[in-house]
Amino acid sequence: MSSSPTRVTMNPGAEFPALRPGIQHRAKPVLKSSLPLEEAPAPGAETPPTASLRLPVDGPWKIALHRDPDGLAPFEPAWAELAGDVPFLHPDWALTWWRHYRTAGMQLFVLTVTDAQGALVGLAPWYTARSLWAGSEVRFLGDGEICSDYLSVCCRAGAEASVARALADWLHGVGRQQHDALCLSGVAAYDHVIELFLERCAEHGTMIDRRLMANSWRAPLAADWETYVQGLSRSRRERVRQICRKQLDTPRARWCQSDSPETAAEAWEIFVRLHQRRRESLNEPGCFNSPRFAAFHREMFDRWQPLGRSRVHWTELDGEPVVVHYDLVGAGGTVFLYQTGMEPLRAAEGPGTLGVIAALRSAIQAGYRAYDFLRGDEPYKAHWRTEPCPIMEYRITPPRGLSGWRRSGRLAVERARQWAKNRLRRPAEIAKNVT
Repeated sequence: MSSSPTRVTMNPGAEFPALRPGIQHRAKPVLKSSLPLEEAPAPGAETPPTASLRLPVDGPWKIALHRDPDGLAPFEPAWAELAGDVPFLHPDWALTWWRHYRTAGMQLFVLTVTDAQGALVGLAPWYTARSLWAGSEVRFLGDGEICSDYLSVCCRAGAEASVARALADWLHGVGRQQHDALCLSGVAAYDHVIELFLERCAEHGTMIDRRLMANSWRAPLAADWETYVQGLSRSRRERVRQICRKQLDTPRARWCQSDSPETAAEAWEIFVRLHQRRRESLNEPGCFNSPRFAAFHREMFDRWQPLGRSRVHWTELDGEPVVVHYDLVGAGGTVFLYQTGMEPLRAAEGPGTLGVIAALRSAIQAGYRAYDFLRGDEPYKAHWRTEPCPIMEYRITPPRGLSGWRRSGRLAVERARQWAKNRLRRPAEIAKNVT
C-alpha cells in the first residue's frame, strides 16, 4: 500500500462514498468460470489436504488449496517477501495466529498460485469458519480481536490482475462446493489486488456488500525532526516544542527501548501493566484479559524483537514509566503503532502526547519513512500530519440458494439493529438541542 493514500475525510461509522453497506453490487452478465467445473468435488465428499489445478492464465500456473500448515513451509520465505511492508501479511503473524486462535469448525484455506517452475506468484492467507448462521465462511488469517490491518492477497508485482482473476475463478469453479461466502475484513479501500478480485467475483454474479470499519492513519516522515515539526499546524507545532522544552528534553525524562533479549522481559511487563491500567481506569477489561491475545502477542514479540520487527519503548518521568508503545516494523521502513499504555495517575502531565512525540522523533532518527497509527478514528491521530485510509469489510456471497437466504437474513438483522440504534439516538439528540 502506498505510504500516501488519497485523502478521504470520514467520521467513524460513516459510509464509504458510493459503497453503501447492505447494497448489492453485481455485474450484469454471469460469466462462465475459466476453471473446469467438472473437477469440483461432489457435495459431501471429503476434501483432500491439498487440491491443485492448472490455470489457463499467463500460464502454465498452478493453484493449490492448503489445509495443513506444514504444507506451507516451503512457501514461507517467498510468502514473507510478497508480504512486503505489511507485518500482518507475514507468515509468522498469520500462522502464529492460526495456532492460537483455531477452534472447532475452523479449517485452513490458504490458496497458493505458482508458476511452471514452482515459484510462488500469489497467496491468499485465508481460513474457513463454519457456523449455522453463516455456513462455511472464508476469512483472513489474523482477523477478529487481533485487529490486523491492510490484509490482502500477497502477490508478485505485475501479476495482480492474473492472480486476482485466477483466485476468483477457482472459488466459483473447482472451489465452489468448499465455501458458502467470504467475509474479508481489515482491507484497505485502495487495495488494488482486492479491487480486481471483487470485480472478477462480481462478473460471476456474486453479491458484494461493503462496510467501512474505520480509518487507519499514516504519517509520512521527514528526513529530520525539525522538518517534520515544521510541517505541523501552527498550534500543534508550538505545543510540540513546548513539551520538548519543558518535559522531554529535561533531566526529568528518559526514553527507553527494548533493544536486547535482556531488556525484553522488563519491556513487556511495563507494556502489559500500563496498558491494563489505562483500560481499567476507563472501566474496560483491557486486551490482555484475553488469554489467547496475551499468548499470541508474547510469542510474536519474543520472535520478532530480536529481528527488529517489533519493539516496545516507553518514556519515564522522574524515574517512573508513564507511557509505553508497542510497535511493529515493516520491511519497507514503516513503523506501525499497534498498542499503547499509560499511567492514569500521571494523566495531568499529558503522557499520551509525550509518548507520540517520543515515538515519532525516535522513528525519524532511526531512518523510518512512515509512522502508521493503524485503525481507529481517535481525534488525536489527525493532528500529526497523517493521511486517512478507509479500512473495509467485504462480504461476498455467491449466487446460490442457501447462501442468498443467509445473506438476506443477516441484512435484515443489521437493518433492524440500525433502526433501533437510530430510535435510541433521536431522543438524546432532541434533548441536547433543547438544552
